[in-house]
Amino acid sequence: MSRHQRRALPSPSLPTPSLPISALPSPALPRRTLLRAAPALGWTARPATAAEIAGHASGGVAGLASAPTLPGGLVPYAVTFVNWSGEVRLDPVWRVDASTAAQVADLANWAAATGWRLRAVGFGHTWSPLLADPTRSDLSRVLLVDIRAGLGTVRVDTTTRRVTAGAGATLDAIHNALDGAGLALAHAPAVGAITIGGALAIGAHGSGIPAKGESVRAGWTFGSLSNAVASLDAVVWDPAAGRYAVTTFPRSDPRTPALLCHLGRAFVTAVTLQAGTATRLRCQSSTTAYTMDGLCAPPGTWSLLGGPTVSSLLDRCGRLEIQLFPFTSTPWVKLWSLAPTRPLLSRPVNGPYNYGFADNPPTSVLDLLGSPSQTPLLGQLMLTATTTGLSLGGLADLWGDPGDVQRYVRPTTLKVAEGAWAVICRRADVQRVLAEFWKAHKTRIARYAASARYPINNVIEIRVTGTDRPEQAPAGGAPPLLSVTAPLAGRADLDTVVWISLVTTPGQPASADFFTEMEAWMFANYAAYAVTRVEWSKGWAYTTTGAWRDPVTLGSRIPASFGPGFAAARDILAALDPRGIYSSPLLDALGV
Repeated sequence: MSRHQRRALPSPSLPTPSLPISALPSPALPRRTLLRAAPALGWTARPATAAEIAGHASGGVAGLASAPTLPGGLVPYAVTFVNWSGEVRLDPVWRVDASTAAQVADLANWAAATGWRLRAVGFGHTWSPLLADPTRSDLSRVLLVDIRAGLGTVRVDTTTRRVTAGAGATLDAIHNALDGAGLALAHAPAVGAITIGGALAIGAHGSGIPAKGESVRAGWTFGSLSNAVASLDAVVWDPAAGRYAVTTFPRSDPRTPALLCHLGRAFVTAVTLQAGTATRLRCQSSTTAYTMDGLCAPPGTWSLLGGPTVSSLLDRCGRLEIQLFPFTSTPWVKLWSLAPTRPLLSRPVNGPYNYGFADNPPTSVLDLLGSPSQTPLLGQLMLTATTTGLSLGGLADLWGDPGDVQRYVRPTTLKVAEGAWAVICRRADVQRVLAEFWKAHKTRIARYAASARYPINNVIEIRVTGTDRPEQAPAGGAPPLLSVTAPLAGRADLDTVVWISLVTTPGQPASADFFTEMEAWMFANYAAYAVTRVEWSKGWAYTTTGAWRDPVTLGSRIPASFGPGFAAARDILAALDPRGIYSSPLLDALGV
């Protein structure tokens, strides 16, 4: 099957407005039932009834203000929103579907005049409450604007090798359109059922840097997806007109770097991304060929039994991902390498999401997720299930288009919580970064286990990308100011990003304590030679009561990690939204 004949993927389902809020699974259900029902814990929505609309002024639905009268005949819906991990629940809140950028502009001017806030939403595949945080303020005057139904068009220009998409278009749709034109992104997130608007808002990324000796092809950027943006449309304040209006920002506009990764502090309606000529990739997976001690060995050490280090694999392939299950020693390692022709032993694939076993964990795994003391056994079962799935499915050596072999996380994948950080360092220091992390993590997790505490019951995930280099951006554009991969002023030598994510079940006992310790260690340990930043879409700013709460991280560590770029982005975004209609409590706490 050629790339021009490949099958179309079904579009992700949009929220069904007939499911009542009360239809969410009850906490009284068995844990296994809840875990298998997790895909339903995204959007649930229904139209507000006439009686409810009439009764809201007198408290007809707790927590909601009177149903807003929206411009252009738009009708609001009462919804429950639950994010990917289930840690952020907005219940109830008003939502409206926007079909055009002009409607978004009308809503922005309405919000500015009435004191409401607008929050762009897609599939809710996020962990952090950048959207809205019910623990910090009520939701009575927050309107969620769903951009998927009308702002989802995708168009590829093969002459310029660029793709233009509405902010509500999915990454799946963009990958498919690029693939049909013989184009591809250098790397991208593993999940495809997210909107491009949401992906760019938090500086989404995949995993990959150029291998040793690899020439970077035109159109490919190895930093965040945001660095590939050539231009964008956003609804911002127009001082001359005295109103919010749809405005086009070329990459050369000095304000654009603040919009490329805006954390929801702006409302982007369309983007144009550059791409490069597609070259097929080989993806080799193993759960037995590498040890974590060998991969994360201290720099300068070598062991015949230890095997390759991360640095040596990066030199060879440039593209890798490591997933280590709890209390195991041999991780699931994926290696992607350029392979224009099919290697003899590789299995060709013509679509994404090839690891079906990861979407349907065995009952033995699901049963143990609710038993913290069984975490060591759980890790072994996860490793065994992965090894078996790769072997029986013939999935250890795949060959296909970049978008097909790099996408593997479906919306149905097990819902988890993640604490995640990134270390910006020199490429020569990648091995040092990981050796120090691994030594500290082993000590910390052993200390917790010695007191019968098991805060992490899922994988450690490690990826590596580059920073947002101007020479890889369209027309040499300035890098995104707030992307985690933004280069640090005056430190051009810090050119590589090591992403470290620790995954666990939401609410796992002692996890907040563990993440609090780890985050403090991350910021302190690497300060001498690197820079630690938080991964915006995941868990960070931990205290022993949970994530996104620590005032030191919110007010000091995060701004300092970006240098002068943080204040520059804050000032630009404030000027583009002087009424603050796109802000949220967490953004207010960050000072963005």
